[in-house]
Amino acid sequence: VRLAAVHSAARVAEQGDSASWQAVAALIPADSDELVRVAAARAVGRMATGGDVDALEILRRAQSEAPDRSVRLAATDAEARLLGSMNALPFGSSREHPLLGGSR
Repeated sequence: VRLAAVHSAARVAEQGDSASWQAVAALIPADSDELVRVAAARAVGRMATGGDVDALEILRRAQSEAPDRSVRLAATDAEARLLGSMNALPFGSSREHPLLGGSR
């Protein structure tokens, strides 16, 4: 039920609604279910406004303090989304990426 609630909150909250994303962010260090913690980290990236320093701080803290690798990685992805680099590929462009049809 908590996992579904996180997903629902991320879908219906207005982007930038700090009360909403902060309520979800509180689950990152506190929830007993790893899947809920992962979903909460990802949801913060969808719910907060790009560049929101408070959201970025929470996500950076999760990257360094979360005991689960999956939560740390989700927080890293969410941070990238808030910084506007979510679609960046390590090879520079999709045409060069070997898994997307290009070759190096």
